[in-house]
Amino acid sequence: MSFSTYTARRKLNHLRRSACQIFMSEPMVKAIQRLEVEVEAGRLRVRVDRHLWKDIGERKKVLNWLLSYNPLWLRIGLETIYGELIPLQSNSDTLGLATFILQRLLWNPDIAAKFRHSSVSNLFKNGHEEALSRFTLKKLLLLVCFLDKAKESRLIEHNPCLFCQDAEFKTSKDLLLAFSRDFLSGEGILPRHLSYLGLPVSHSQKPLDEFNFAVKNLAVDLRCGVRLVRVMELFLQDWSLSEKLRMPAISRLQKVHNVDIALQALKSKGVDLKDDHGSTIDARDIVDGHREKTLGLLWKILLAFHVILNEDELREEICFLKDTFRTKQRLVSLRADQRPEPGPAEETASFKHDSRKMVLLMDWVRAVCDFYKLKVDNFTVAFSDGRVLCYLIHHYHPGLLPAAAVSHSTTQTVECSQRGYLELDLSASRESWLLEFDKLLKNEKNNFRTFNTAVAYLGGVPAMINPADMSNTIPNEKVVISYVSFLCSRLLDLRKESRAARVIQSAWRKYRLKQELQLYKLRTVQHEAAKIIQAAFRSYAALRGMRVRAELRRRHQAATVIQSSVRMFLCKKKFLLLQHKFTELKQSAVKIQAAFRGYRVRQNQRKRHNAATVIQAQFRMYRVHTAYRALKCAAMIIQDRYRAKVLKERQIQTYMAMKCAAVVIQAVYRGHLVRRKVAEMHRAATLIQRKFKSACLILQAAFRSMRVRAELRRRHQAATVIQSSVRMFLCKKKFLLLQHAAVIIQRRYRALQLCRSAVKIQAAFRGYRVRQNQRKRHNAATVIQAQFRMYRVHTAYRALKCAAMIIQDRYRAKVLKDREIQTYKAMKCAAVVIQAVYRGHLVRRKVAEMHRAATLIQRKFVTIRERRRFLAVKAAALVCQRWYRAVTLAKTQRLDYLTKLRAVVCLQAAYRGFRLDKELQLGKRPTIGVMVVYLFLIHHSSIQALWRGHRSRRQSDNPKLVALRHRLRQITATAKEEDKLINKTLLALDHLLHYKYFSYILEALKNLEITTRLSPECCQQLLGSGVTQVIFTLIRNCNRSVASMEVIALSIQVLLNLSKYHKTIDMVYSVENSVDTLVDMLQRYREKAGDKVAEKGSSIFTKTCCVLAILLQDQAHEVMKQPKVVDRIRSIYHFYLRKQKLDKERTPIKCKMLASDNATAHRSNPRSRYVRLFTPDWIIGRQKQHDVTDPFKGIRLIAEALILV
Repeated sequence: MSFSTYTARRKLNHLRRSACQIFMSEPMVKAIQRLEVEVEAGRLRVRVDRHLWKDIGERKKVLNWLLSYNPLWLRIGLETIYGELIPLQSNSDTLGLATFILQRLLWNPDIAAKFRHSSVSNLFKNGHEEALSRFTLKKLLLLVCFLDKAKESRLIEHNPCLFCQDAEFKTSKDLLLAFSRDFLSGEGILPRHLSYLGLPVSHSQKPLDEFNFAVKNLAVDLRCGVRLVRVMELFLQDWSLSEKLRMPAISRLQKVHNVDIALQALKSKGVDLKDDHGSTIDARDIVDGHREKTLGLLWKILLAFHVILNEDELREEICFLKDTFRTKQRLVSLRADQRPEPGPAEETASFKHDSRKMVLLMDWVRAVCDFYKLKVDNFTVAFSDGRVLCYLIHHYHPGLLPAAAVSHSTTQTVECSQRGYLELDLSASRESWLLEFDKLLKNEKNNFRTFNTAVAYLGGVPAMINPADMSNTIPNEKVVISYVSFLCSRLLDLRKESRAARVIQSAWRKYRLKQELQLYKLRTVQHEAAKIIQAAFRSYAALRGMRVRAELRRRHQAATVIQSSVRMFLCKKKFLLLQHKFTELKQSAVKIQAAFRGYRVRQNQRKRHNAATVIQAQFRMYRVHTAYRALKCAAMIIQDRYRAKVLKERQIQTYMAMKCAAVVIQAVYRGHLVRRKVAEMHRAATLIQRKFKSACLILQAAFRSMRVRAELRRRHQAATVIQSSVRMFLCKKKFLLLQHAAVIIQRRYRALQLCRSAVKIQAAFRGYRVRQNQRKRHNAATVIQAQFRMYRVHTAYRALKCAAMIIQDRYRAKVLKDREIQTYKAMKCAAVVIQAVYRGHLVRRKVAEMHRAATLIQRKFVTIRERRRFLAVKAAALVCQRWYRAVTLAKTQRLDYLTKLRAVVCLQAAYRGFRLDKELQLGKRPTIGVMVVYLFLIHHSSIQALWRGHRSRRQSDNPKLVALRHRLRQITATAKEEDKLINKTLLALDHLLHYKYFSYILEALKNLEITTRLSPECCQQLLGSGVTQVIFTLIRNCNRSVASMEVIALSIQVLLNLSKYHKTIDMVYSVENSVDTLVDMLQRYREKAGDKVAEKGSSIFTKTCCVLAILLQDQAHEVMKQPKVVDRIRSIYHFYLRKQKLDKERTPIKCKMLASDNATAHRSNPRSRYVRLFTPDWIIGRQKQHDVTDPFKGIRLIAEALILV
């Protein structure tokens, strides 16, 4: 199965699913149920004398009515209603549809099996015909109504006509009325009845729907404007443009109006209607068939509406391709033990274009070509050899276009000179050069031939390129962009089938990358160890070989002196020989140059002489050719004049013959009219004699008609006189013009000395003949007018008579209808009263039951609600009691401990002072212990703290802690220089400022976050480095992807660490637009219901709030001068305030806890809370970091700093 066939089947399955959704919608299901009730109740039934399954004629009629639908619509309707697939050869297989209708719609095997006679074949029990009629009626009505609803909802994307162009019916209503009239019993207007049931039909197929929108000739088919308006409707999805069309577009004004509708729609979307030369494209240019402007308009439409490209899918595919390429490169580099090489797309300058879709398209092409190390700069020359197009298909479908089939040796792969021209081997002969060039061109054509074969198998891509227009030339950029857009859309559409394999490959490559990374780290450790061993060995060898190297150095210096002397002697000797040889060569070269220059001058002189000879010959030939063309033109004019004279005489003879024949025909026709009129008068007289009773009426009518005819005759005579006068005036004017022309001709003719008398006679004869002909034509026209007026009066009389008969029939029908309506209204009123009483009884009983159920539900609900409220209050009281008791006990124990501590310190100080005084009184020198005691008295607090720590460690130490402490000391002692925080800071700063790879930037940010969190000296090291400017630039350039969010989170954490230290906070605030960037981050990552990044964005939001709160401690007055920033912060704060109120209403317990926290926070001083929350602790331990985790608390800190609360 080809890809085009697979795509067609997939679209058909999608169409079936959409049809099933419409069919299974709630309104449609209820309407179907009501229709089944109506049919089963007998209010809709087939007439007894109509046998849809027996009568071949009736069956054929129904079949023809259903086949008047478009085969595609009919197939979708039948498959949806029956819930099964119809095996057809194609969507236009009417034979298969007719077979299905005859076997499944007009016949039902299940009903036949149910009513089949047990012993006699082809004999059925009673009720079979009625059941089959009900089944056919339900399916037929449901099919018509469903197709009408599907057509109105534009189920099919290209929206074809519901009915065929040669169909008997063009509206669903007419089809239902015809079916009701011929087959239903007791049914008047069937569409109205179906609309009451919820199945209205309203589709009417208009001539515009049947218009053939196919374009076969651009110079002709777009002039009417209908196809252009259809194109704009498809692009803009605005289906109201067709209502403004003037159909059929015959006159030029109608065509200009239609084209102007399309141009106005383009202007409304901001499309500039100017061609490449700067002239405006007008509707008149398109109607007049201006080829260049028509093509320019089509290109503008094509480039302005790239609806075939889905930006989200294309951006996702580009990210996937880049990640895959990056993983593959890292895997290859790890295997080769090298740094990953940048791809061609990273080395190439960014592609600039006004359309964002074009930039994305170029990024996609570059992302694919990175896998093949192919550089793509533009949409022209880069595509001229076909390799890029072949690689695009090979990347997605390697089995369809193998890499071995792509020819790599083309005119684009051969090296070029500095001037940009193609240079093969110019030293070879011209024939070999041409053969090599033909081979390169043949390779390019082979690439395009292979590519076209693969695209034909893919399907869905129009054939827009020709190898002759692409190879060995600069392709048209617009054509290439359009073709690559179609190819990209097709490949992305087919990637869903291969996406699973690509995801598995990506996961496998990432797994292999992790394994290779582990091996690489192991190899790195081994290499470092080997380097250390080598360095030690070299240092040992250096000490041993020092004396040997000194001796060798002395010998080398002596050898160098000897060699320099010998080389100087040899060079001097060689110079003298070369100087003599150069003199001889110079003399020879001068002689050769003189001979060659003389030869070149003689050659130029000979060429000039030959050129002058050729120019003279060409000029003489041109002069003779001009004289020949003049003679030829004169001969042709004489021939034309002679042939015109011969043709004029021939036409005069033909005209005379036709005139004679017309006179004979007129005479015969007038005689026929007179004879028919006499016969009519005879018949009228006979009729008058027979009907004597109605003679008065006839006489009156005849008299009145006679007066009317007399009045008409008088007016006709007056009109005839006026017409004859006007025609006489016109003929006289024409005659005068002819006479004037004849006079001029005569004068010219007399000037040629011809006979004057013959001309006068001819002119007089011709004037007389023209007047005779004119008079005969006037008489004939008078006779024809009289006959036509008689016919018109007779027609009006018959129309009046027919109208009177119709009025009588309508009046009698109206009287009968009024009588039937009165009877129906009386019966309806009685039925309505009965129905109202019964329905009122049912409703009252149902309401009583509902009241009892509601009372029971309310009791249960109130019980559960009060119990939950009591349990919540009880839990809150228990929590408060526990907290209060714990706080009271902690205060009591702390006071007791402090009292005992002060007493112990006083006793120790007194005893040690007593011992010191005693030793001083005895005159002894203070011992070391005494000095320690003295220092202890001076710094007793610090020493006590050290002693207590030592005693605590001795009491709580265990072997594991002791081993861990010794291990930490060993690690600290053997720590490498590059593992220190300050060196890590410098390395991360260098990577962040100079590297552009995403992985390096992420690693640098992680190191910066650790060092700035653990060391204030590292923060001071960043002063003046410009790192904050780079971090803010990174934040602005990131999007909402997962990788970008990780970069943003680390960047915000680094800024937060810098802001917590008073010496580096100015470095954060001094960056230009730093506050605006942070507010943008708040706006972007605020929590939203249903947002995919809400969980990850929450931490970014709270950390950004912390950074802003710290900056606003000292810079609040500066920020308050920026009203836009304050308004944005106020809107975010109100958003979270509304969210908190909604949370309070949902959870009463959480509401009380939040209320207490907010009340405490509101009473406290914001400045003091900032100091308590954000005072830095430069120690290792996550429990010592103070941060805000609640988004509302974070935004409230900012609002309080700006006095917004």
